[in-house]
Amino acid sequence: MDGMTSRGEGRGVTSQYAAALLYNGLGHYGKALAAAEVVCEYDDIGVLGWSLTELIEAAVRSGQPARASDALRRLSETTRASGTDWALGTEARSRALLSEGETAENCYREAIERLGRTRMRPAVARAQPPVRRMAAPREPAPRRPRRTADRPRPVHHDGHRGVRRAGPA
Repeated sequence: MDGMTSRGEGRGVTSQYAAALLYNGLGHYGKALAAAEVVCEYDDIGVLGWSLTELIEAAVRSGQPARASDALRRLSETTRASGTDWALGTEARSRALLSEGETAENCYREAIERLGRTRMRPAVARAQPPVRRMAAPREPAPRRPRRTADRPRPVHHDGHRGVRRAGPA
């Protein structure tokens, strides 16, 4: 397979795209970046646009925005020429990854709107903005007291069977 990839032949290059997609999904951005860069060396293959989007995501998430910017420039050349909602939505998602604040929000909205008009549901799902996490509380929540032998067990009413105690006797 390595010889096929080094020559830019179909299966070898396509498998590198699949690896980039998988590694991005698993959060292994360094590996995704390496796999996507192999595919993006070849301009004449059918998976170039998809591979550029994987490269952009991997580069951004691994803290290498310069590599992502170059890939976005290449992607924009093809998406603008195509003009389809899928292409322009994919470009908007990629721009959102490289942006911050309101600009990123607008790009995510554009991506969701454009990709929502296509049949590519996984692309719509990936165009969702990242979830913002709440700050951790300053103090841990108080712990419930442990059940001790001197405390009575709760009583449960079990419909027509009557009253029974919870837990072991």
